[in-house]
Amino acid sequence: VTLHDLDRLAEPLREPVTRLSARLIELSGDHVVGWTLFGAATTGSFNSRLHRVHSALVVERFDLEELYALSKALRPWLQGEFNAPLVMTRAFIAASCDSFPLELLQINVAPFYL
Repeated sequence: VTLHDLDRLAEPLREPVTRLSARLIELSGDHVVGWTLFGAATTGSFNSRLHRVHSALVVERFDLEELYALSKALRPWLQGEFNAPLVMTRAFIAASCDSFPLELLQINVAPFYL
């Protein structure tokens, strides 16, 4: 697992993000295309009392069983400062560019990714 730009994250987020990225790879395996953080977590203004960590997980494919297993495994993470990742396929992203251009642009320019 290669974590790019980890030093751009607030210090308290680095270790949990590293552990979560390993867990996402473990759960999604070969299906993972990438995982990116976006929003306040990628800026110097992140404050765990005010913000939550937003992320997007891009996978080649998934089925309902895999999605259920992912949601079950991520429950402990959601108790803290992490939101559930947006899970998308490349096909969904391509089909959504005209519907959600600003949201996808915000995710695309995020400085942290797996």
